[in-house]
Amino acid sequence: MIIGTIHKDEAIAYDSHEGYHQFHMEVDEGEKQETYGSFLVFWWKGGHMYDNPEGEDLDEWRDSEPSGWYWHACFPGCLPDADSAGPFGSSIAAHADADVWAPEHIEE
Repeated sequence: MIIGTIHKDEAIAYDSHEGYHQFHMEVDEGEKQETYGSFLVFWWKGGHMYDNPEGEDLDEWRDSEPSGWYWHACFPGCLPDADSAGPFGSSIAAHADADVWAPEHIEE
């Protein structure tokens, strides 16, 4: 499991950034923070995240995803635009990976 230095049961509790968010653009000093698109931060319990369309046994051709926090680009009610990134040890870490220009993640 690659979710940091905490146990899986503890990692589930770190969900302050779970849910849908908008990406932020890089801005110059004094400019208004612009948002675009959407992404979802979510907990995955482990196992295969995506079905095999041919109905074959997934374990034969790929490893399952471990437990942890993930994110993927998507709008609410729509399918993901790409594979999920993760796992991360907290929802905050997943959010920071997805949206590096979010005001709460920019180091002063």
